[in-house]
Parts: sequence; C-alpha cells; structure tokens
Amino acid sequence: MIRMVIADDELLIRQGLQSISWSDYGIELAGAAANGIEALEMVRSVMPSILLTDIRMPGMDGLKLIRAAREIVPDIKSILLTGYQDFSYAQTAIHLRAIDYILKPSDPKETIEVVLKAKKQIEKEEQEKLEKEKVLRQINCMQDIVRNAVMVRKLDAAQDDGRCGGETETDADTDCSPYPVRNAVIRQVLDYISKRSTPIFCTIHWNR
Repeated sequence: MIRMVIADDELLIRQGLQSISWSDYGIELAGAAANGIEALEMVRSVMPSILLTDIRMPGMDGLKLIRAAREIVPDIKSILLTGYQDFSYAQTAIHLRAIDYILKPSDPKETIEVVLKAKKQIEKEEQEKLEKEKVLRQINCMQDIVRNAVMVRKLDAAQDDGRCGGETETDADTDCSPYPVRNAVIRQVLDYISKRSTPIFCTIHWNR
C-alpha cells in the first residue's frame, strides 16, 4: 500500500483529510503533522511516497518541506494545499516537481482525485522499472548466448580438425551427434525463446 503524509497547521483541515477513508483507495495515511518540521520527521520515519502539504506553516513552510523531503525520498510525489493568496508559491512548487496543487477550502472529491493521480504516477513508474529490469535480464541472457555461440564455433572447428583432445564439459555429454556442444546451445536458445514472455533467469553455464 502506498504511504502518504499530510501537513497542515489548521486542525480542521487535518481532521478533514484524516476523515477520508484512504485505505479504500490503496493509500495508507502514515502521519498527519501540524507543521513542516514535524512533517519532515515523519518523512524520515515512514518514507512516504506522497506528501500532501500546506504552503504556509510555522517553522518550515511547504516549499522548504518539499525540498527537504526530496533529499530523503527523491521520488516523493508532493501535492500542495494552498489559498488564492498563495498562488505564486504554488507556481514555484511546480518547479520543485510538485505534481499538483489543491485550492483551499478543498472538496474531498477533488482531494481524492489529485491523490489518486499521484498514486497512478507512482504505479506507472514502478511498472516501468520492472519492465526495464526485465529487458536488462534479457540483454544479459542474450549476451551469454552470443558468447557461448562463439565458443561453440571454436569447439566445432577444433573437432573438425581433430584437435579436440579431451571430453567437452557440457550439458550434452551423452549426445551422440558430431557436435554435442552446438546442439546443447541450440536447446538453450530454443528454451530461452519459449520463455521470452516471462522473467528471464539465465541457466547457461560454461567453463570459460
């Protein structure tokens, strides 16, 4: 579940935000702070993915809080609660990569929509990360296959020339064909292709 911390020095605002059933939307409300300093301590403690903060707060305002929070959780998604008189501050926050702002007094439905927007962005980034890791595994596996193919050609050439003096340690030691090493690699390649749509875990092991 995605964690969120809220920060607002107005008690009624905090209570209103806390009254929303965030768990119904896959969000864990991990803390509610009355000022920026308290909120920053919560960020250090619970490492939230979302920070919903007021701009004007005693001790540390929302902009400073966003800067400090990003040093702790670089990918944190920040959302600003702001009044009309703070609109210029909200524009500054956008440059700090705050993903959106909510004008006070806020409507619960609007607040939920903005938070879910942040949640969707987080889930998208996590999926992209998984896809990238999968591609890297596939690339590594293909590199192994290419290296092994080069080795096979050398071993086949040695067999053709009668220079392959000893037994070749492969998974195909019992293969009675002229080129057991090459056949073993072909089987590995076919097995790789058949599993290409699933996470790849290379099982090709050669003595180099």
